[in-house]
This record gives sequence, C-alpha cells and structure tokens, in this order.
Amino acid sequence: MAHKFVYQYAILEIAELVGNDGRDVISESLCYIRIFYLSLQNMATDKLKQLYFIAFCMEQYKNAYGLSGAEVSELFNKSGVTKYLTDNYEALHTQGANWLINDIEDFINKK
Repeated sequence: MAHKFVYQYAILEIAELVGNDGRDVISESLCYIRIFYLSLQNMATDKLKQLYFIAFCMEQYKNAYGLSGAEVSELFNKSGVTKYLTDNYEALHTQGANWLINDIEDFINKK
C-alpha cells in the first residue's frame, strides 16, 4: 500500500515541476515511475517469499529437534541461519525439508 502512495506522490511532484505545458515529459516520466513502482512490488513479493521460506525452515527444524518456536528463532538469529537462508534463498528454496535441516545443522556446527 505504501508503494501506491509513493507512486501517486511522484506523479503529483512531476506535474508540479513541469506545469501543464509539459505533458510529454509527464507521460514519459509516468512510464519510468510505473516501472519503478512495479519493481518495488516485485521486491516486496520476493521478500515475502523469503519470509515464508524462513518460516518453513524454522518449522521443519523445530519439529526435527523437538524445540519450541522461540528456541529455534533465537538459535537461527544468534547463529546467522536467518541471514544465511535469506542470502542463499535462490539456491536453497528448491531443496527438500530433510536436505534443508541437514544443511542448517551443518551451517550451525561450522560456526
């Protein structure tokens, strides 16, 4: 929702800068703003996918080791697992649950 506000605000700012006789500039600028707006939406979608993936990994790890959600959250944050999962999302999100649990355990043990 915030991105929509940024988009609308940018339109108003451009219109104010160029005045009524700068319609071509406004039209071209709107295209660039729209592209920027769509890229922000894609970034938000990517972040959401990463958050779901981290939640999935935490749940799998919690169940595998009989830990509470709070314990897993603290472990992942202290050991850097959350950052590791985020930084390597593209490669890791295609792996199965057992592989991910083993990989996370290897990562924690190497720390």
